[in-house]
Amino acid sequence: MEDQFIIPGIWHTVAPINYGYQECSPGHSCGPAVREYYLLHYIFSGNGYFERDGITYSLTPGDLFVIPPGQITTYYASRRDPWRYGWIGFTVSEEFEFLSTPVIRQPQVKHIFQNIRDCCDQEDADAEIFALTFQLLRFLSRKSKRSNPSASDYAVKTKTHLDNTYMQKVNIAQIAKSLHIDRRYLTSIFRKTYGCSPQKYLSRLRLERAREFLLSGHSVTNVASMTGFSDLCNFSRQFKTYYGYPPSAIYRRR
Repeated sequence: MEDQFIIPGIWHTVAPINYGYQECSPGHSCGPAVREYYLLHYIFSGNGYFERDGITYSLTPGDLFVIPPGQITTYYASRRDPWRYGWIGFTVSEEFEFLSTPVIRQPQVKHIFQNIRDCCDQEDADAEIFALTFQLLRFLSRKSKRSNPSASDYAVKTKTHLDNTYMQKVNIAQIAKSLHIDRRYLTSIFRKTYGCSPQKYLSRLRLERAREFLLSGHSVTNVASMTGFSDLCNFSRQFKTYYGYPPSAIYRRR
């Protein structure tokens, strides 16, 4: 069986930062406030109201309301039937498209928030909270109706993967397969985005990293291995073609 790999991207930047559970008193309110992270609340019981972008939403059990970073929001419990909710807050490097909707009707995630609530009674629940955060976001992403990735998305993901795995054996065809696109199409959109083919970018990246390692005092043999070259002669030949002098010239000057 071929090795499977994960292309680095937005999922690698998800980091939970807080969580909790609260049974609110009648009319209890939070805000107006601005947060620098995502904050998701799930309503277990009762009713309340959520204000975002000048619109007030009336919420009931099974609703999940989304507070995105940088937006002013207010929410408050009903005076007759105050709500009981759990929440999870997390940071991420980019916006999740499936969290663009202020309110998500999703009773199926109740068990995830029940587990989050249970974590409040544990002394050390960090690992479980990380797992629950990814479980929640994975479920919501699969249930949402997202648009297909753009061509530039494929190019960016490929570049990110190359930037992180240049020291390993890299197969461009395997990257294309993992993205569910044709290799020729991937090469075309990558060249349009970055001005060269993925293979050319990888070769240049390896050689530039190799020069940095040589300047740091590493031997030619070690540098070849550290930058993904399985053949020392091939490494020396490519390095000399790219820079005009062999890698040994740098190492000798040390």
